[in-house]
Amino acid sequence: MSLEARVGAFVIVSLLVLGATVYSVRTTQDVRGQVVYTTSLRHAGGIATGTPVMFAGIRVGQVTSVGPSPADPTRIEITFAVKAGTPVNEESIARVGSVSLMSSPTLFLTGGSNNARRLGSGESVRSQEAVGADEIAARLATLADSANDVMTLLKHE
Repeated sequence: MSLEARVGAFVIVSLLVLGATVYSVRTTQDVRGQVVYTTSLRHAGGIATGTPVMFAGIRVGQVTSVGPSPADPTRIEITFAVKAGTPVNEESIARVGSVSLMSSPTLFLTGGSNNARRLGSGESVRSQEAVGADEIAARLATLADSANDVMTLLKHE
């Protein structure tokens, strides 16, 4: 094998190793110093692996997995990891929302009270369902029908 072929093979192997390293670093979650929790929702609203987790407006972690709940296939189980020391307790609530109108979905955590028991790693955080666009449209349609009925009654008086 010529020197040029060996150098070329070395460069190709080096680039493959570098690419694999970059991919590995970007896709693996560093859970050292983090606490893992779960929550479940009827509708995940765009939550995916890597979605940010916010506590009182501060990014404290990210979603590590999303999928149908083994216990109840009508619900979506979300597993997430947050920084150790984040005060997640039995009164905390997880909900899906957005930081702004045009931003991606985010998993938000509320704090609960100071006296509530802190949750340990692997425990489940209570959840609150977000109101979806279809539900808002249905409520507006009901409101419009009610307003129409009131207007009809007022016209007859």
